[in-house]
Amino acid sequence: MTHAPYRVLHVFARMDKGGAESRIMDLYRYMDRSHIQFDFLSLEGGKHYFDEEIAQLGGRRFVVRHPRESLVGHMQDLYHLMKTKGPFQAVHAHTAHHEGAVALAARMAGIPHRVCHARTTGTARSASLHKRVGLLFGRLLIASCATRLLAISQAAGKYLYGEHVMKQGKVEIVPDAIDLSAYEQVNQIDPFVLRQQAGIPPCGILLGHIGSFRTVKNQTFLVRLLGNLRKTGIDARLVLIGSGDQRLEIERQVIEAGLAAYVHFLGVRDDIPRLVRMFDVFVMPSLYEGLGGAAIEAQAAGTACVLSSALPKEADMGLGTVRFVDLSEPMPFWMQAIFKQANAVRPSPDAIRAAFLERGFMLEHAADSIQRAYGLSGSSCAINDSGRMYEG
Repeated sequence: MTHAPYRVLHVFARMDKGGAESRIMDLYRYMDRSHIQFDFLSLEGGKHYFDEEIAQLGGRRFVVRHPRESLVGHMQDLYHLMKTKGPFQAVHAHTAHHEGAVALAARMAGIPHRVCHARTTGTARSASLHKRVGLLFGRLLIASCATRLLAISQAAGKYLYGEHVMKQGKVEIVPDAIDLSAYEQVNQIDPFVLRQQAGIPPCGILLGHIGSFRTVKNQTFLVRLLGNLRKTGIDARLVLIGSGDQRLEIERQVIEAGLAAYVHFLGVRDDIPRLVRMFDVFVMPSLYEGLGGAAIEAQAAGTACVLSSALPKEADMGLGTVRFVDLSEPMPFWMQAIFKQANAVRPSPDAIRAAFLERGFMLEHAADSIQRAYGLSGSSCAINDSGRMYEG
């Protein structure tokens, strides 16, 4: 006798093409949806990037009042939705310290499996008093209401749950795994061919970056880096992929620096494997990251990386293509790292797959861990052939 699919409610701020959202959508495509279905609760209304695909896959998206609008109303909405739109096998929250409120509402609604997922780090010591109080309160609610704690890295787990919880072994590290098939399809293609197809003119070094235009991603640093490279006579170009509130500001900086002819803003894309494969060096100068999913994608394409040392060491797949540099280092130090990485030998597809397999970054590994967190066996998986990857 067949039964209706188990339903899991994922909680995000928005269902746009951020790293966490894209990885959950990878997982959603991978699952046997006759056995398990995902629904999505967002804190913000309006049209979101993944709305159409969620509906096509059989999921639903709900919106509740934002906690900034009314905390009491927000909690009422959460509880009412969880009680009336289920039954839900699990609730899986991805909203940092707000996950405590989600876990509390899910506990009150009688949902048996309440999963919190640490996905970012931050600057808790220098944060405002309001944010530090929110983080502490969120930790207390998570500790008392969640049934399973997940994190994409040790640093992310420590930030959200606290160091003592990590030391007690209560947190399972589940990396932001990806489906390698889309990368393996393009890893035999000459990067110069991909550049031609993308309309990028020939150059000496092509730098690339994927990320939303926000302060934490530090695209201002990339503009300075490109300017310094070109001042030394290096024929370098920069590709920026993504969207965000600060894009216009970065465009203004590029124009003021006289670099408009050498910076290519490609916007939000769904052909990330082809684009990241064409870079000579992927650069990620973030102020902080929970893991650095875009750097994982770059390594899946065999592309060398120069990463801020603020990224956790788990971002290095051990392929010999990653170099960490501290943001306090002078610009010539960063430039030297770029030169070295631009000449790195690209690893073979077999070497890439072996490295991802060894470190648990294969999609099937993440699917098994997450389904166990939902109280389900790993036998409910079936891979989807689309192999689409998204912006990290």
